[in-house]
Amino acid sequence: MPPCGLRRRFALAQVDSTVYIGSHPGARQPLDTWMTPTRSEIIAAIQTYAHEIAEREFPPFAEALVIAELGMDSLSTLEMVGMLEREMGIYLPTEELGDIHTVGQLTDVVLQKLAARNGVR
Repeated sequence: MPPCGLRRRFALAQVDSTVYIGSHPGARQPLDTWMTPTRSEIIAAIQTYAHEIAEREFPPFAEALVIAELGMDSLSTLEMVGMLEREMGIYLPTEELGDIHTVGQLTDVVLQKLAARNGVR
């Protein structure tokens, strides 16, 4: 089963007019020191969302896993992408989704969007 609480790890909270991230006060860091999630954290998030939407267990996701093989319909897949967008604070245009077939490709696009959002080239 994917790690629980992953969603809270990237959640934003405001305390004393300073924006922090983290799931509890001891783990909070100022937003300006926020680090981009790793590939494995993004893959774990994708697996968590697929699990929540499909309401079934999946074996650990590999980058080569074809998203269509998860057995979710197109609306469920879009819901999973929407959850990922909200969690990561990015936007994945529908036009770009047609070129994404594997978990690894989705992870690449998320990392690109995060880098663009954070001003990293």
